[in-house]
Amino acid sequence: NLKRVGERVRVEWGDALQVLPKLAEKGLKVDFLLLDGLPREYLEYLKAAEPLLAPGATILADNVGVFEESVGGYLEYVRESGGKYDSRRVDVSFGYRDDVPDAMEVSVYNP
Repeated sequence: NLKRVGERVRVEWGDALQVLPKLAEKGLKVDFLLLDGLPREYLEYLKAAEPLLAPGATILADNVGVFEESVGGYLEYVRESGGKYDSRRVDVSFGYRDDVPDAMEVSVYNP
């Protein structure tokens, strides 16, 4: 029921590197995190969000195929985390361009 989404979902707008620490100070926990900002900052976003992540939280990093060079540090962090993250690549097409291959990285947080 889409009318009830607002009762369960909280959307925060703003610079993630400023908003996430403020949310962590409030003791909030999240079970889903979408990374779809500046790809070169994905690792910074994730590290800022880690205090908020509930065990089993899913992190979806968009456009990791198209921007693979920019997200290299992020991918290394989640893929070689020593069990902190269970992570895998999902191949997709780039937004509205079916002819441009892309990917998402889907990670589950296991503290």
